[in-house]
Amino acid sequence: MKTIVILGNSIAAIKTVEILRREDSESRIIVVDPEGGQRPYWRDRLIPWVAKEISQDGVFYQSQKFYNSLKIEFVTGKIHRVSLRRKKITLEENKEVIEFDILIMADLGVDSLP
Repeated sequence: MKTIVILGNSIAAIKTVEILRREDSESRIIVVDPEGGQRPYWRDRLIPWVAKEISQDGVFYQSQKFYNSLKIEFVTGKIHRVSLRRKKITLEENKEVIEFDILIMADLGVDSLP
């Protein structure tokens, strides 16, 4: 079984997972979120939510049940190092190493990569 790692937890990242799952239901998919583990959300819906025009669930891209159905593993942590040659990612805080077969870089929401 191959391991696919997606850097970034944006709507683009989750759309990528949806496409991958249509073709491959068995691979391990890990989404690395450097920003803190929040489900992807629609930024343009924040003001209507604050104004109480929509519910909090209306801000998020999909429900938690949806993410569970895609069999995604979420890992939270800033990226310290990416080794394409060794196919490994090292997280900053605890130096956790994640090995991958395929690496996809989605919208990371940060200004620069390590």
